[in-house]
Amino acid sequence: MKEIVSSFLVVLVLFMTPVLLIITTSWLVMWGLIEINIISFTSFDVSKDKRSSKNLIIRMIKYFIIQTIASTSILLCVLLNNYFFLLYLLYLFITLLLVLKIASSPIHRWFLDVIKSLNWLKAMILITWQKFIPIVVLRLIRGLFLWVFVFFCATLTSIEILRKKVVLEVIALSSVFNNSWAIVSTQLSFRILLLFTILYWVAVISFILEIFRQFNILKIFKSNGLLRLLFLLNISSLPPTTGFLAKWFVLIKIVKIGQVFQLTVLILTSIVNVFAYVRISSLRLLEWTVNKKVIHLIIKLTILVCLWVIYSI
Repeated sequence: MKEIVSSFLVVLVLFMTPVLLIITTSWLVMWGLIEINIISFTSFDVSKDKRSSKNLIIRMIKYFIIQTIASTSILLCVLLNNYFFLLYLLYLFITLLLVLKIASSPIHRWFLDVIKSLNWLKAMILITWQKFIPIVVLRLIRGLFLWVFVFFCATLTSIEILRKKVVLEVIALSSVFNNSWAIVSTQLSFRILLLFTILYWVAVISFILEIFRQFNILKIFKSNGLLRLLFLLNISSLPPTTGFLAKWFVLIKIVKIGQVFQLTVLILTSIVNVFAYVRISSLRLLEWTVNKKVIHLIIKLTILVCLWVIYSI
């Protein structure tokens, strides 16, 4: 009974801290909520897996240390903001620490190392919910320095993802890649950010739930090859899925403000990201029972939608 109550409290705190952070404007309160969230996630991970391996514990300690050092450094920068001669330097340092917390390229190696030791449920929380707090804080930051990390996330990660063949590693790198779109959405408006986040979460969670069904972990309805293929294309942001819609709303807003170069980089690298997922799905098609006519129809519709998107831009 005590374990159930403690687990419930940990999960409640884990999911309430980002909600509370949205309505606060104090950097000190933000720092406290970030620290509580980090401790909750670490406790949730350990409490749910009593037979945790030594490798898992080491990597969770690594996650805790990196996140705590970044949060404490942010607090130190906030306390030093009265020194005007350090203001611009502190601004750059806070930006660097926030992109470290969401594992943006090129400082994302720790994220890939940690996620390898997690199961699908914990990986889903790390990819989605645990990135929400730093991304929300990033909307308070303005400047060209953020676009450097947008460029790195879009280009370097799209190259690295081509070398991966394990589904979890591809999803992890795809999460790093989507940080570029998330950072851009923070610079547009909070409504665009919220819309992008929700639609991207739907894509990730639906695919991971399908993984649960595949391994008979979650038996809501019988899993089949077509469903797995559709969810995989969904998380790849292939048109006209919800993953694509998440980026489509951001894309429209970028077009309106006239940032053509950034838009071109994001579109071209997204195509590479989609190719990585299509390659994985092609490797799994022999194992999945999918009608070939359905596959050909999906491919034709996708090509038509892509051509329409390019033409409309």
